[in-house]
Amino acid sequence: MSAIPEHSSISEDAQIRTEHVDIEHPVGVGPRVEFHSGKIGRYSGINADTIIYGGVIIGRFTSIARNCQIACAEHPLHYLSTSLFQLSELGFDAFPNDPKQVLIRKIPNTSPPWRKRGLETSIGNDVWIGANAIILRGITIGDGAVIAAGSVVVNDVAPYAVVGGNPACLLKHRFDNKTIAELLAIRWWDRPIEELAELPFDDVFECMRRLKKSLL
Repeated sequence: MSAIPEHSSISEDAQIRTEHVDIEHPVGVGPRVEFHSGKIGRYSGINADTIIYGGVIIGRFTSIARNCQIACAEHPLHYLSTSLFQLSELGFDAFPNDPKQVLIRKIPNTSPPWRKRGLETSIGNDVWIGANAIILRGITIGDGAVIAAGSVVVNDVAPYAVVGGNPACLLKHRFDNKTIAELLAIRWWDRPIEELAELPFDDVFECMRRLKKSLL
């Protein structure tokens, strides 16, 4: 990993492929985190032992807890075998000590024809993902959403929704529809940090009032 700007905090044993990950500093990354490819926005944090696979876009002010898996590798359900032994472009050798593995004709790992999800996984701004959550590849999680600890997210999550379970289902919304619409219009996470410095974050409606006033 290349040199880290002084305002970011990235553990020395985190594995971030900086040639494939666009980092908007400052960010915080804990021990043994893996981030294979994508983007992460400013003031977002990833806690220890979380693995983020390829093509993951993470917004600003997003918090990801310990031991999460995001955009997990998917085995081919529509091939003769679900095993890795047949797949090309893995980025590693699944069975490095077997000389006969080279006899197998390697093929790409394509998505089943019935799967609607794409390859890019999008996590919005101000998202909170609890410990041990699993988010499948191709999922979109809206701004302000909360993923409960231990959840398995198999469908898109709406902005400011709170979901939990396996598979994750809607539990509630953080705010009413009108407030959510106003927050999405204000997009406070795009404001300069100096503009956020004096906001009373424990008073949502006062924050909204001040932010809307600054737009006038």
